[in-house]
Amino acid sequence: MIKIGEKIVALIPDDLDAWRALGFSYDQLGKLAESEANFEQARDCYAKTLEIFEKNAASAPDDVQTLDVLVLPCIRLAELSERTGSRGQAKKYYAKGAEVKAKIVAQAPDDLDELSVLSYLCRNAGHFSNLEGDRQEAKQYFAKALEASKKVAELTPDALEPLRELCVAYEGLGDIAKAEGDRRQAREDYEKALEIDVKILAQTPDDPLAQRNLSVTYMRFSDLANKEGDRGQAQEYLAKAFEILKRLAAQAPNNPDA
Repeated sequence: MIKIGEKIVALIPDDLDAWRALGFSYDQLGKLAESEANFEQARDCYAKTLEIFEKNAASAPDDVQTLDVLVLPCIRLAELSERTGSRGQAKKYYAKGAEVKAKIVAQAPDDLDELSVLSYLCRNAGHFSNLEGDRQEAKQYFAKALEASKKVAELTPDALEPLRELCVAYEGLGDIAKAEGDRRQAREDYEKALEIDVKILAQTPDDPLAQRNLSVTYMRFSDLANKEGDRGQAQEYLAKAFEILKRLAAQAPNNPDA
């Protein structure tokens, strides 16, 4: 398919659809290589897809469909980099995808799918920025993720996934505030995350994921209390977390993830 696609674009080099088809052929070859753990070939194929889609976007910078397909290789390269332990590259491509997706959201501000993907990209860009030591950049990405997730949650008040995404953004901001020594802000962010965790658990009381998420939030509070010198409160939160984990283990004794 790639050889045929290359012959076609050689004959009609200004045809964006022909280039797009060639880009998707490279993407499929990359997915196959990745499934076979041939990560270097997968990276080369995704990079070729990115090169092609960037060329198309340069020719049609305001076309939503053209911008949307450009996000695909960014996500592929980011997730592959994450999988292979390349944190800097993961950050680079999550950030690039977020930049492109933000342009799409600017044209379609109420599109739930676009907002959700933007939140995903910003959360991950924030996560890896934080790991790389750039807290200010991480904070900016988590704030953008928060804004997108808030809008999705407002537009879909009965959906739980936007609430989970919102919770992750608050946790990310809280973690950065705690690392910077701003414990008041960290507590505010964790309290918002806790409020969401409790709300989700109230709607899905038997969901192990909801219970684990609540236990992790309690652990965050415990660590914060320790840093504030309040060992009593730290132990109180830790006890709440362990109580949930014990209950999960009793419910599924053969499940290592419980």
